[in-house]
Amino acid sequence: MLAATKLRPSLQLWRRACGRGRAWSWWIGLALFFLAYALITPELNSAGGLPWNQGSNYALVRALADGTAKVDRYAWQTGDLSYFHGYYYSVRAPGLSFVDLPVFEVARAAGVPTQGKGTAETGAAGALTMIWVLGLLGATVPAVLLLVLARKVADRFEAGTGVAVAVALGAATLMLPFASMLFVHVLSALLGFAAFTLLLAERAVRPRGLVVFGAGVIAGLAVTVEYPLIIVAGLVGLYALARRPRLRRASAYSFGVAVGVTPGRLTYQAGLTHSPCMLYSWPSRRTCADADAFPARVERTASRTCTTRRSVFVPSIDTSQLELLR
Repeated sequence: MLAATKLRPSLQLWRRACGRGRAWSWWIGLALFFLAYALITPELNSAGGLPWNQGSNYALVRALADGTAKVDRYAWQTGDLSYFHGYYYSVRAPGLSFVDLPVFEVARAAGVPTQGKGTAETGAAGALTMIWVLGLLGATVPAVLLLVLARKVADRFEAGTGVAVAVALGAATLMLPFASMLFVHVLSALLGFAAFTLLLAERAVRPRGLVVFGAGVIAGLAVTVEYPLIIVAGLVGLYALARRPRLRRASAYSFGVAVGVTPGRLTYQAGLTHSPCMLYSWPSRRTCADADAFPARVERTASRTCTTRRSVFVPSIDTSQLELLR
């Protein structure tokens, strides 16, 4: 008994040291994930140009830096474009571009090239460094933060499983490629999951309308980053209504979503169409002659399909906008 009593303080010190070691291991693991994502650099596509999704986001960043949403100067970077009243616009939601705009300005001032010189291919190749820099804030950092939230939520439901869930999410899902690309998916997923996490944390305390409002704001920001996240915002809203008083919580959450969406999305939309409620699309009288504004690889595709003046409209991935099959 005496020996056990003497050993007890030593065992407690050992447990505390192990706990600190596990904490350090977790943060070291996050750092390794960040490095792994950051070391995956963007490349040109098989046609020798920028991948259209990343090129569209990048074109919007450059246009916003010029003080406009018109991407005519950068239409050569991508085919993910929309056309309205004689101008080209990115079909991507503006949230990611708003986030990356300050990074773009700082990087450009620091001497990071925005594009190469010469042909379209060399111009695209010269833009890869800037796209990589923008992806660090727009995708890599959100991916690491999402791993942190995933661990916390998993440990809440089943203690001790958080690290395994985070590792599986970061290394065995589409998070791995998307965390290294200038895509909207990781940032929007972070915001959507953060809204849910905030409401989940509120379950441990008495109902608070301010927390519900905050979750709505975050969900609204997720929609500004990627339009289909309106579905996630709706599902998170249903989760918010699982507690009483439902009417007050519904009002707080809805107002929060409106606050999250309005400053970014509607202001951007008003700059495009001079009306916050009007959507833009390809004009019905657009002809094949407009293909001259596209890079050669897109023009070749257009020449095969643009055989009539009649327009066919189909919804794009961003459901609030329309693209034309020419």
